[in-house]
Amino acid sequence: MKYTSWCTSTHVLLLAAVLMKVNTASAGILNSISLEGTQYRTGNNNADDVKFFSFYGSENGTILSTDITEDVSSIEPDVPLTVILHGFMGSPHGMSTQMLIEAYIKRNTSTVVGVDWQQLAQGPWYSHAAQGAEEVANKLAHWLASAVEANRTSWHNVHLVGFSLGAQVAGLTAKYLNDTRVGRITGLDPAKPLFDDRSSQDRLDMEDADFVSVVHSSGGFIAFSEPLGHVDFYPNGGVTPQLPCKEIVVKHEASNNLKIAGNPAAAKAFSSLVCSHYVALSMWVMSLDPSVQIMFTHCSSWSNFVEGKCNSSHTGHDSVVMGEETPTSARGTYYMSTENSDYQHMFAPQISTLIAEGLQEYSKLFTGGDPLDQDKGHAEIEEVKPSSTTPASSHPTLDTKGSSVDNDVSNEITNGGHTITSSLLQSVTFATALSLVCRFLTS
Repeated sequence: MKYTSWCTSTHVLLLAAVLMKVNTASAGILNSISLEGTQYRTGNNNADDVKFFSFYGSENGTILSTDITEDVSSIEPDVPLTVILHGFMGSPHGMSTQMLIEAYIKRNTSTVVGVDWQQLAQGPWYSHAAQGAEEVANKLAHWLASAVEANRTSWHNVHLVGFSLGAQVAGLTAKYLNDTRVGRITGLDPAKPLFDDRSSQDRLDMEDADFVSVVHSSGGFIAFSEPLGHVDFYPNGGVTPQLPCKEIVVKHEASNNLKIAGNPAAAKAFSSLVCSHYVALSMWVMSLDPSVQIMFTHCSSWSNFVEGKCNSSHTGHDSVVMGEETPTSARGTYYMSTENSDYQHMFAPQISTLIAEGLQEYSKLFTGGDPLDQDKGHAEIEEVKPSSTTPASSHPTLDTKGSSVDNDVSNEITNGGHTITSSLLQSVTFATALSLVCRFLTS
């Protein structure tokens, strides 16, 4: 406890310094920035950049989709409607979102719609994507209203599923629905930066739907650790590093992995953070398999869970299944550990795939590559032996070889005449490392 105040104060000061650097570098940028020759749209967020696709079946390994932005007549009435929202630098056609969409299609219990807002979610500036989230939420609210008015669905039948920044879009949508609420929202590791100081009306909150469920996997620095829903799930305590990620490292063909401030150790920490962020999405994908039940135990805290001091839930749900079958009457915080369980082995292949995509996209913050171009460089996720801090023989071997990720790295990010040098990257790197250190010191 003695470190809590120090960690909090240092985090605030460091974050302020990082934001000052970012704001200074991005001052006056309205429409686009040049980053190693690549144009990134940033200002004048346009809701016309938001499209809606109905996903169904597959052909030659490709999931089929139809643009239903202007025509909702293909939505089957009286069938639950699942709307999936990708996050920062994501896409409905990206690997992680496609895994989620495919899992829902295989489940075959709802119409699956993906929201394409990749033009507004593009990097490298997270602040612009966060601003764009408001536009996406507004457009989604109007699109849902049109579907309800056309008798293609009902509010109670709508389930919004958002990952990271997409979870905040889901929450913001409620603000534009006036006195109406959707049936359910699921937030998968909801993004925290620029939302942690907002009122509950301007971020994901339990009032945004009849039932709000949240999965936390990298809470603290890039995602919320605080409860946000009617029921909040915390696998392995909901923080970084998640157990499956302790054995995963990134081996790049170029020297100085990712070259984050020229520090390979920072690259490893960065990969662990990204990996942990994707655990929430990976576990949700796994939970959609009808043959899988991921059970969580009602508990007031992770420490009490570890010590076996959990109290009974006042709702009578001492243990619940995480996923679509979670009882809507469940309330409170629920915990589980993947240590010595089958869960870790089952979602490890997904984690290796997701971390490859995550690093590919997030590494663009340190590169000059186009976030939509996936044909540059090569790296692989490889199996490594547990470190001395990893419990011996508690984790199944991770079969993670053969995944790929971009590796077109630059030590400087150039914006016209401005250059964000390694000082900013070092600040971000140090912030990540500090978050991890404080997590251990205050646990």
